[in-house]
Amino acid sequence: MEDVKSKIEKLTEHVTEYAETRWDLAILYVTEKLSGVISKLTVFLILGLMGFFTFFFISLSAAQWIGSHYHNMALGHLVVACVYILISVLTYIFRKPLIQSVVINTILKNIKDDENDESDRQS
Repeated sequence: MEDVKSKIEKLTEHVTEYAETRWDLAILYVTEKLSGVISKLTVFLILGLMGFFTFFFISLSAAQWIGSHYHNMALGHLVVACVYILISVLTYIFRKPLIQSVVINTILKNIKDDENDESDRQS
C-alpha cells in the first residue's frame, strides 16, 4: 500500500514539475515575442521620426525654392501644401489595394512564419 502511495506522490511531483516547466516555457515564449515586437516598434519609430524630419526639411526646401523661383514665398508653401493634399487624397482613395492588402498580407505571413518556427522547434 505504501508503494502505491509513494508512486502517487512521485507522480504528483512529476506532474507539478511538468506544469511549472510548461508555465516557464510559456513565459519565455511570451517574453521572446514581446521583446521582438518592442524592438521592431522601436526601429519603426526611429525610422519614422527620421523620415518625418527628412520629408519636413525637403518640403521646406522645396517651398523655398518654388517661392524664390516665382518671387512669392507664400506661393511656394501653397504649392507644396497642395501636393501633400493631393497625395493624401490619392492615399485615401487607394487605401484598400495599396495599404490594407499589404498590411494584411504581411501580418498573415508573419503568423504563418511563427507557426512554422514553432513546429520546427517541436520537431
